[in-house]
Amino acid sequence: MHETPIHPGKNLAEAVVAERAWVSFQDTGHFGSLDGLRCLSILAVIWQHGPGADRQGLAGSGYMGVGLFFAISGFLITTLLLRENARFGRISLASFYWRRSLRIFPLYFAVLGTYCIMVWATASGTSTARKFYANVPYFLTYTSNWFVGAQGTFAFAWSLAAEEQFYAFWPSALQFLRPARAVWLVVAMLITTVAWNSTAVWAGIRSHPAGVVLGSLPMAIGWGSLAALLLHRRAAFTLLWKFLGLRWASLVCAGSVLAAISVFPANEIAPHFLFAALVACCVIRENGILAPVLRHPCVVHLGRISYGMYLLHGLVGVLLGKAATQLPAALGPHQAGGYFLTVIVTAALATLCFRYFETPFLHMKSRFAPTRNTAAAELASFSTAK
Repeated sequence: MHETPIHPGKNLAEAVVAERAWVSFQDTGHFGSLDGLRCLSILAVIWQHGPGADRQGLAGSGYMGVGLFFAISGFLITTLLLRENARFGRISLASFYWRRSLRIFPLYFAVLGTYCIMVWATASGTSTARKFYANVPYFLTYTSNWFVGAQGTFAFAWSLAAEEQFYAFWPSALQFLRPARAVWLVVAMLITTVAWNSTAVWAGIRSHPAGVVLGSLPMAIGWGSLAALLLHRRAAFTLLWKFLGLRWASLVCAGSVLAAISVFPANEIAPHFLFAALVACCVIRENGILAPVLRHPCVVHLGRISYGMYLLHGLVGVLLGKAATQLPAALGPHQAGGYFLTVIVTAALATLCFRYFETPFLHMKSRFAPTRNTAAAELASFSTAK
């Protein structure tokens, strides 16, 4: 019998490459390809609210773009918190929520206010207006995913509500749990969400109040957070590097996402898991095969303003819908031409908002950057409170 030869030199070389990749990952403050993934996400969402609304299969699955947003957010926020804890010995919760508020709240509430004025000016006294104003308290408190359906004016805020609810408790969990235990917490949350959603649909009790809360955790945020927890640890990173660190791994993950959506259009479990895997591929190896596309300047720009595009595309859709009679049929709201027109106008408006409205608030975030002093101060106040 001939035994398979062992090549210790090859194994050592692979270990060295993985170690260098992990060090590079830890030193990277901005993952360029994630802006590209955000671009793909917002383009898919806008498609769904236009031509995709009338289509079936993959062409009618643009709503899955929200899942990719969730996976990116879960990974990034968890990674930032883990690194802050590792560097300063503690997470400054106050600083985190100040930074989060400056990033999310200004444009959100400005757009919500614009919707209030628009509904008053164009639909006052109608059932649409009454329903919208009845839902405003839920929009203001980021609870619309519990009380407002997926249809109607400003209903897209459900995803932002779900995201903020997760981050209401997740930083505190990371503050007091070791990363290994945090992994098991995420796994438990994912299992609970899948089990409840499956049982609730089968038993017909999905609208039960307890079930609405239990089922409100977006699985993609959980998967993205789990990816961050694993990649933060050297041993797990080295293991994942063997598969997700291959140059063509991101293309395989992207193709697998499309295949999963096409074959199982009603099942979000596999696509959301694959979204997190795709995110991991793009951050483990930033020069992967999809990098030239994801890091193209135009794609990166759309990714950077994707939050504004998400909030504003509904307003643009309404305005273009009212102007539809003055536009060629090819630019109708459910035509490909109308989709591209919506993207262009939304991107232009979001760019202006980002530059002249959001940027001043974003500059203020530097005042709340984590430092050893803020961590020590919070630790002292926490100890005194106890």
